[in-house]
Amino acid sequence: MARLRELSPVSASVSYYVARWRREAGRWMLYHAIPQRMIHADRRAQLSVWWEDLPVGQQAGRRQSVSAYQYQMYQDHQLDVRPFLILQGERGATPARYLDREKKVLAALQLPTVPPALGSLAYAPFDERTVARILERDRLVKANQNLEMLAKINSGAGQRAEDGEAETAYRRAILAYWSEAAKPQAELLADILGKTHEGKQLRRATQREAYAANHFQEHFLETGEVPGATLPELIRG
Repeated sequence: MARLRELSPVSASVSYYVARWRREAGRWMLYHAIPQRMIHADRRAQLSVWWEDLPVGQQAGRRQSVSAYQYQMYQDHQLDVRPFLILQGERGATPARYLDREKKVLAALQLPTVPPALGSLAYAPFDERTVARILERDRLVKANQNLEMLAKINSGAGQRAEDGEAETAYRRAILAYWSEAAKPQAELLADILGKTHEGKQLRRATQREAYAANHFQEHFLETGEVPGATLPELIRG
């Protein structure tokens, strides 16, 4: 994957992406590779000990946090590799995991809060669609990391202003990401509904329903809060 190395060169000082062929599913998976100098000491300790060498009571927990592949990559290359994208589906790749903030937004939008499983969508080669998915997902993950970092810093007025700008940028990024990601499904649904008799008989969204959908996005952008109620409940309310 020469294109991947052009996009994300190997480095000892900054993170980059590595590809792994998942033979059991017949799919490529991309991992976020973090070099040793950037790995927290607690995480290095986790990666350094194989779960079978731990007391029985600690083995199950360690297996959840460190896979065999992660352990081996740390032993061989001093990297902490974390699942990033699976090369599958119409868009070229799907996220391997969702961020906690994403899950809350997806739940409010009544979208699945668990990513498509490895091998559950059609095979996708590494092409320019994948490059686009890497770039957009990378922006979203980095925005989230920036927020987490800022939250750990004691803030004065200037710092609070930076926090606010980062938070607003993140909210816009997450809505833009999912608006684009959901577009193929929305277009397919519109096409099906437009061609079938049942679809043509369906009523159009009411003004109240359209307002509720728009209000969710405006409220999220302004406050960062995700309503506890789903959109249908907001409409009924």
